Amino acid sequence: MPLIRELPTGSIVAGKLPKGCGLCQRGRKSVIFITGLCPRRCFYCPLSRERRRDILFINEKAVLKLDEKTLISEILKSDSLGVGITGGDPLVKSDRTNFIIKVLKDYFPEIHIHLYTTGVTLTKTVLSKLDKIGLDELRIHPKPRNWDKIELALRESSMDVGAEIPALPGSEREIIKFAEYLTDIGAHFLNINELEFSETNAIALLQRGYRMNEDYITAKGSRDTAIRALKQAARELDLN
Repeated sequence: MPLIRELPTGSIVAGKLPKGCGLCQRGRKSVIFITGLCPRRCFYCPLSRERRRDILFINEKAVLKLDEKTLISEILKSDSLGVGITGGDPLVKSDRTNFIIKVLKDYFPEIHIHLYTTGVTLTKTVLSKLDKIGLDELRIHPKPRNWDKIELALRESSMDVGAEIPALPGSEREIIKFAEYLTDIGAHFLNINELEFSETNAIALLQRGYRMNEDYITAKGSRDTAIRALKQAARELDLN
């Protein structure tokens, strides 16, 4: 069983930390919010109402006109070694996403890029394009009916492929089952996020019996659930 350890940032890790996470821990990654559009409607989504539309941000700065100069300039100013591409679901706007990845890889060949997706629109063709233009790491947040998209990505690309899910309090059994599936198919990692309250998801979380911690951000029991699941599931998969 991999050594379980706590990082200075408070993250709990079993095994090897994904490269994208390592750069984030060091504050060396820029964040590009591709779009707020998403094919799913997760009750726990913390995205603000303002962000739930087709809008683009680079390091929290709204971008009204995307071009190579704007993109490269922001990465240079932030002195980033990597980029996280998020949303919404970036693959809803695949042309925009592909443009950004290609520009970054052409100008910064060594930059590390990871991308979050629900996997809903992930196909062999989409994967082939992402792989060709140089995406390094794919983090999929699938519903059970889309678990096979992770296997598809592992089979059809050379990227590091794993999953990222929230720790819903009391969901240890579901997390462990998912972790076992990921181990069986050879996924590279599983990231488990502490569930957070926001203005947009608070009512839905409260209606389901979740309660807020004293920090008024995180959900009671979420971190403990993640740690218990991690300790039981950490065998061959890297978890954090």
